[in-house]
Amino acid sequence: MTIQKNLHNAFTMIEMIFIIVVIGILATIAIPRLATGRTDAMATVCVQEVGQSLSEVAVTYTRDGHAKFSTARISSMSNINTADTIESGSNGFVDAVVDGSDGVDYWCDGEKIVNFRGEVEGQDYNLTVTLEPTLPASPVAFQAREKIKKNILNNETKKSYSL
Repeated sequence: MTIQKNLHNAFTMIEMIFIIVVIGILATIAIPRLATGRTDAMATVCVQEVGQSLSEVAVTYTRDGHAKFSTARISSMSNINTADTIESGSNGFVDAVVDGSDGVDYWCDGEKIVNFRGEVEGQDYNLTVTLEPTLPASPVAFQAREKIKKNILNNETKKSYSL
């Protein structure tokens, strides 16, 4: 009799298999959603950094005027990560002069997605923000590029701001 009593306190093999199958089904639903949420969050960081930098460049130009601004590097205007080169998987600007002929490039997840370039036109100073024409391979960079296009550039690939 004691043997039968011990058998009733344990799970049967069918119950164990059923629990494993249910956990497997839940995992197949949850894991892709978690990965998508992470990609979306990383892309949002890139979009926020581009928007923040746009504001910081405008404030610097307004505060310092063109004479000082024309030689200032992006690293002196922004708190965003800047470097001579951007490593794979990293975000930030390649440090350069915004007012230069090439402007500065912003990299998201190791891929160049946008360029800031300033130029004087008559009495006005225009800051042009241009998306890279080549679509990024990284899902994070691709999503960030699309969000920048929609939220910052009003569904265009290039936009000029008068400062």
